[in-house]
Amino acid sequence: MNILPSGLAIRRAAAEDIDAMLTIGERADRLFAEHGFPQIAALPPTPRSEFHRFVTDNDAWLALWHDVPAGFAVAGQAAGEYWLKEIAVDPARGRRGVGGALLSTVIDHARAGGASRVFLSTFLDVPFNRPFYERRGFTVIEPESASAGLREQFMREVPPGVDPATRTLMVWHS
Repeated sequence: MNILPSGLAIRRAAAEDIDAMLTIGERADRLFAEHGFPQIAALPPTPRSEFHRFVTDNDAWLALWHDVPAGFAVAGQAAGEYWLKEIAVDPARGRRGVGGALLSTVIDHARAGGASRVFLSTFLDVPFNRPFYERRGFTVIEPESASAGLREQFMREVPPGVDPATRTLMVWHS
């Protein structure tokens, strides 16, 4: 069971959360400029209708810090596996356990649904990416050694203007 830090609550995301989630995502994306990826921060905002479909077509959760939206996670099926598609924490609420609690929620949900693995793709050298996931039990998989479907999903998640060599595929096993 996921024990949350005091003041933090996580619940399923709803349609009325879309605007707050988009704002959190935009704020979180700005952090990438400080870590060598200004092209992420420069991307145009995701259209609301596209993001709404993304959230409603997958499993999505919203983290609330003292009732204020603080982060979100979106996960679902990809390449025949359970896949963490996005996790974002508002930098104003960072380093308080929000990301870890969201990740635990995703893993708990995957387990409850019978999945023994959770996959994701992320940046290799951004501190709140690969190292964050490694501390929580994820291991790196070389994309070249993964199945064709996992490699395709990995490539779909490489942001525009970003070298795929700066990213990695990771898996968590139960």
